[in-house]
Amino acid sequence: MSEEIKKHPGGRPTKYKPEYCDLTKYLKSSKVKGELPSICGYAVYLGVSEKTLENWGKTKEEFFRSLRKLLTISKQTLMNKGLKGTYNSTIAKLILSSDHGMRERTDQTSDDKPLSEPVTLADVVNLLEKAKNVGSGLDIKSIEGGNDNSSD
Repeated sequence: MSEEIKKHPGGRPTKYKPEYCDLTKYLKSSKVKGELPSICGYAVYLGVSEKTLENWGKTKEEFFRSLRKLLTISKQTLMNKGLKGTYNSTIAKLILSSDHGMRERTDQTSDDKPLSEPVTLADVVNLLEKAKNVGSGLDIKSIEGGNDNSSD
């Protein structure tokens, strides 16, 4: 054989198309259907799996940016419609926490237990005065190895 047959480097040829970076049609479709735009929804819209979208995002930088934009749009939609009552606020909160990393803040200093005594303004002023009097703990003499009894 004089002509060499070129083999595909492995696996099935990709279904990826550069036009998949344009989310406009998908966003219009999800709006008409009343669906939350999402990566899962976009995968169904394109007829592929979420894993396929993830793989395309790893190798196609422009597509990765489109997926990040889609996540941002989804997050904004959840927040706005959850606040307006268009979406069930409990479900919106659940999706925001699971898919978008938003969490309720908890008190990390008292393990969510009530403080034994409330802190007053006088307490804060007193603590600030003590801090001023302490200083940094360093002075030029201590850095240069001098002692407190020497005079300049």
